[in-house]
Amino acid sequence: MNSRLLSLAVVLSLVASAAECQPLTFQEAITKALLSAKAIRISHAEDLRVHRAYFEARDAYIPQVQLGSGAAYTFGFPIGEPSVFKITSQSLLWNPAQKEYIKAAGYEIQASDASLDEKRQEVILETAITYADLDRHLQALSLLKREEDAANRALDIVAQRISAGIEPPVEQTRAKLIAARVRIKRSQVEGDTDLLRLRLAQLTGVPAAGLETVAGTMPKVPAPIDHEDLLKMADATPSVQALKKDSIAKDHTASAEWKQLRPAVNLVGQYALFSNAINNYSAYYKSFQKNNGAFGVEIKVPFLNLSQRAKAAGAEADAVKATALADETQDQVASEIVRLQKACDQLSQAQEIAE
Repeated sequence: MNSRLLSLAVVLSLVASAAECQPLTFQEAITKALLSAKAIRISHAEDLRVHRAYFEARDAYIPQVQLGSGAAYTFGFPIGEPSVFKITSQSLLWNPAQKEYIKAAGYEIQASDASLDEKRQEVILETAITYADLDRHLQALSLLKREEDAANRALDIVAQRISAGIEPPVEQTRAKLIAARVRIKRSQVEGDTDLLRLRLAQLTGVPAAGLETVAGTMPKVPAPIDHEDLLKMADATPSVQALKKDSIAKDHTASAEWKQLRPAVNLVGQYALFSNAINNYSAYYKSFQKNNGAFGVEIKVPFLNLSQRAKAAGAEADAVKATALADETQDQVASEIVRLQKACDQLSQAQEIAE
């Protein structure tokens, strides 16, 4: 009986220790963060909205068909058509502005896709930095624990030497001060470690309790990159590409607003089934026919529209602003990449010295 209780206690202790420590590799942290990131889910929804907007612009050339009825009792002179059943259809046939809107929607899709990639990279970057900081703090905490144990042992030794008359009492004060400094430093590092562990848990969806890093799974510092390659990398970053595609989309939108001042042709059609049963339509008109329809084109020629001109000028200004913002962001990204490359070079040199 006692042996069974002992075995059960050992098993429970092993389970408890396993639950307290949850090692998480670097690759697992990145994968879990990408799956649980709220920013990526928001970007996915925005990407879906942009795709639907493209289909909305493109499908304007597909006829829109509506079914209805205007059947109603009337007295006196008929003030409307006595339609029991009616079908109306309308679609764009030739519209220069709509073509530009479709092009703008297509570039908005590309900008949205690039923005989604940017969100993924931001999640990866934040997770990687948080993981590396947590790993560094855990190593520092382990070292401080050993220093604290050594300081406590030194304090005991000093107390014994003072009791033996070998050391003066002031040495005990000095040993207590050293131990107190180590405890304060350890407390600070523990606080920072708990915050980093909590943030990594929020990013990955893993419980924060007992979350531990695996140092050997972290990637090495990348090799230096040529200056020309850095500039190409800056141009290819998702943030820059998203802004560039957005600026092109705004160019097409501005062009579409100006082309709203040009003529446009629509394809229209209508069929109605008339009834003479409830409104005496034939009493006021010379002839009556049940089946009636109209099919043809509708031509619109803008003549005077100052508000549309102002709207087009505003859209043109937005396009210029978007282009300038894309160029400015590209310069900022290039500078940031160069700065990070210098930091990587310094880190690589530090690793070589440590080895």
